[in-house]
Amino acid sequence: MELKEKEILDRLGGIYKHIYFDEVQDLVGWDYEILKALSKSKSFLITCVGDFRQTIYDTSVASKGPKSSEQKLGKFRNMKFDEEYLAVSRRSVQSICDYADKVHSYEGYKKTISTVAEIPEHFSAHVGVFCVSESNAIAYINEHKPVLLRHGISSGKTFNEVSIRKINFGKSKGLGFDRTIIVPTKPYIKYILGDCAVFDGDKSEESKNKLYVAITRARYSVAFILPDKQVSKCDLPEWKKG
Repeated sequence: MELKEKEILDRLGGIYKHIYFDEVQDLVGWDYEILKALSKSKSFLITCVGDFRQTIYDTSVASKGPKSSEQKLGKFRNMKFDEEYLAVSRRSVQSICDYADKVHSYEGYKKTISTVAEIPEHFSAHVGVFCVSESNAIAYINEHKPVLLRHGISSGKTFNEVSIRKINFGKSKGLGFDRTIIVPTKPYIKYILGDCAVFDGDKSEESKNKLYVAITRARYSVAFILPDKQVSKCDLPEWKKG
C-alpha cells in the first residue's frame, strides 16, 4: 500500500517527538527534499547539526543541488530553520582556532572560541601553529612525535619510511591528536605563504575544506612542512632544531 506524505509524517510523529540529523553539511540533492517534507510536520521537532567548513564528503553522487555551503545554508533558511551558532572548540587551543578560521574568513562564520583552559606541562613548551623546513622535518618529528597528515598516500613520500602515524586529510575528519605535522600540497603552500585567493578558481570547496579539517585535528600544535627555500617567506614562526 502506498502511503501519502501526510500519513508518513503522522506515523513518524506517533513514534518520535524530536528527530536529529548530524553532519548535515554532507547532505546533497534529494536529501533536502526529504528534509523539506519532514519540516512540514508539526508533530515533531527537527534539529540539524553540522559544520559547513568541513564539507568534504557527499551522501551521494548527484547533479541536483544544493552543492555549495552557501546553497545548502540557503535551503535551511528557506525551510524556516532557526540558526544557532556554536562557535566553540573543545579540542584546539585558541591559536589553532584563529589560524583555522582564516581559511573561511570572508564567509561570515563567527570567531571560534577555544575552551581549552589548561595545557598539560608536557606540551606547554611548544604550542601553536608553526612552519618547519623539509631539512628539519625529521628532527621535528623525533622531538615532538606528531601525527602526519597528508592529502593522499602519494603525498610526502619522503616520510613513507619514517616511523610515524600517517593519515589522509579526509580520513582524519572527526579525529583529534595532541600534535600534527602537515604535508601541504602546492596550493596549500601558496596559501600558507599568503595567497588567500588560491582557492577562488576551484570548482568545489573540497580542497579548502580539507585544509580546514587538517588544521583543526590538533589540540596543542600544528606544523606545516615547507621547502627550505620557502620557509623565509612564511609569516608563521619557524621551528628549528636545537
